[in-house]
Amino acid sequence: PAPMTRPATKLLGVANGADPLEVKLQNYFAIGQSNPAAGATNNEITVTLVFAVALAASDTVTISGLTGTQTDPDGNGDIALADASGGSNDHQKFRTVADVANKGDWVKNTGTLTLEAAEGVTAGTMLRLKFTVTNPAAAQASPAVSIAATIAGGNNVAQVAMTKPGTALGGVANGADPLMVVVPAFTTKAIGQSNPTAGATNRLTVTLVSATALAVGDTVTISALTGAVATDGN
Repeated sequence: PAPMTRPATKLLGVANGADPLEVKLQNYFAIGQSNPAAGATNNEITVTLVFAVALAASDTVTISGLTGTQTDPDGNGDIALADASGGSNDHQKFRTVADVANKGDWVKNTGTLTLEAAEGVTAGTMLRLKFTVTNPAAAQASPAVSIAATIAGGNNVAQVAMTKPGTALGGVANGADPLMVVVPAFTTKAIGQSNPTAGATNRLTVTLVSATALAVGDTVTISALTGAVATDGN
């Protein structure tokens, strides 16, 4: 039999991870977002965690560098967590340092989220959870986001950069990267006409290029086109 060709490409941070049955246990930490628009109140930050060693209850995970949000912690210094795994309720595997379930400790100024393991987690388990923030009002580049962990038995994870998607979102280059924020605007906004003769039929041509994607139902209003002999309506 002839040997089959293998991809020999990296997958989930694992060298040759796309090759069939190439199996390794190693750390993988990724982070992304759902909305790059400035001022958006519904930006979901999604975190993917894979630890090469088991987590024990009370081990801590610290994600830092999520700066620029307008999201304050609640009265106890916490932020609510939600599941992003599609049904495994991974957010329930974490709590605050004060043992508040389904929440993490949040420091707005430094953009630091601290999670305490609420139960043991087997090595190699993929955990996906999310939390919602309000984006800054001004544009900014995605900040450097890192993670560290204190794990029982001395298997600590030293601070390391988290993997970002590096993909476009909502028409924004790298818009899926956490807290990559742009102000919605038209980068091109031009208008002209076909005929300047009085009383003539005149076609107005509008050219618009939006910095962010437009959704069905969004509205664009052009004003001050006065003097035309035309009826109101469509």
